Amino acid sequence: MIPQDTINTFHSIRVRIHSFIDLLAHNLQLLKYYLIMNSAYLVITILIYNSSDVVSTIDEISLKGRIITIWMLLNALIVFIFGYGIQNIHCKKAFEKIDFKNKVDAYPILMKKNNNKHSVTLTFHSSGIPYDIWEDNILKLENVLNVTISEITTGKSDAIIIIKGYSGKYNWDKPIAWSSAYMPIDSDLIIGQTVGGNLYCDLNTYAHILIGGMTGSGKTVLLKQLILQCIAKEYQVYIADFKLGVDYSDSWRNNSTFLTNRKSVLNHLKLITDELDNRLALFSKYSCKDIDSFNQFIEGKIDRIIFACDELAELLDTTGMDKDEKAIIKEIEGHISKIARLGRAVGIHLILATQRPDADVLSGQIKSNMTYRLCGRSNEVLSRIILDSTDAAKLIPNDAKGVFINQDGIRIKGFNIHNDDLEISLNATVN
Repeated sequence: MIPQDTINTFHSIRVRIHSFIDLLAHNLQLLKYYLIMNSAYLVITILIYNSSDVVSTIDEISLKGRIITIWMLLNALIVFIFGYGIQNIHCKKAFEKIDFKNKVDAYPILMKKNNNKHSVTLTFHSSGIPYDIWEDNILKLENVLNVTISEITTGKSDAIIIIKGYSGKYNWDKPIAWSSAYMPIDSDLIIGQTVGGNLYCDLNTYAHILIGGMTGSGKTVLLKQLILQCIAKEYQVYIADFKLGVDYSDSWRNNSTFLTNRKSVLNHLKLITDELDNRLALFSKYSCKDIDSFNQFIEGKIDRIIFACDELAELLDTTGMDKDEKAIIKEIEGHISKIARLGRAVGIHLILATQRPDADVLSGQIKSNMTYRLCGRSNEVLSRIILDSTDAAKLIPNDAKGVFINQDGIRIKGFNIHNDDLEISLNATVN
């Protein structure tokens, strides 16, 4: 029976050769040098062989053996060096520190490493370690590999694990000032910055955004960041804010509609859902599948509509309400549910923030249609409700503010938004 260590060694050699062949296939210059080196060695060995005094068959076999042995060792060295063998030794030592191996003591094998300024991409053969184990150990992997991970994905097969991130420790505490230069075009909204750069959300793909997190996690600032962009894009923006807009300056109040009690919310939601029905009929009449195609082919432009709410529990929680108040809330919830189901194509969107996304506040029908989800600092229960995972509880420090994780497991740092940023962004858009 072959010892397991021997099997693991042969597995490592096979992966290393595969990595080198893949490198040659994608690097024609290296392939050229490799062929030139082997050709030169062949010519030199022929000259040496022809000039050698071979007096017997044994001497001839010995000389040929030495030539072949040297050739094999030379190629093995090249495969080891250019097949990321040296870097893999460092990675294996790192994995040993956290005992990151499979059931037969085989460690992941580095197949490729790409650096681009501060970003880095590491491609591993998983050695049979499942993808979810990699995800569950992100923080440990970050520490030993000295990489701040932005995402972990699989390659062409489940055996290939690709880690993308920032080389070194990313400073999540560093504030990022807003600039009008960050304003995206078309239907995109910038969510924030990841270790790999800016991250955007396309409202044509992700029509509605849900933001969750504990008090002090930065939900309101992130909400304002998204609202600012919508106002600057000249969308019709409605903000349910029961604090009477005290967190917003005149510029915000003059360029959007603030709804400061449930009756005004209900009245405006009725108007919005009526507009939704009108747009559905209009789009059907002109055979337009969405708002962009309608605005492109039909004379006259209709704007996107945004309904935003800073704390959904303040709007939908029925605790302690009488019958009439509960009826109003039930009707509000019905309108929000309709927008969540049908709003995407007609350009009517929800941006909702809450620290209590339980069933009493956020119905299953609304939640299932909130296609883009972000969760800041939270406990495991809150994280699971928002993201269907405990990533926010595991990967966001307890003292972090403005750091969020989206539904794809990508960590994001939001921008610092001040009230005068809206006016600056509006002027930049006009100019």
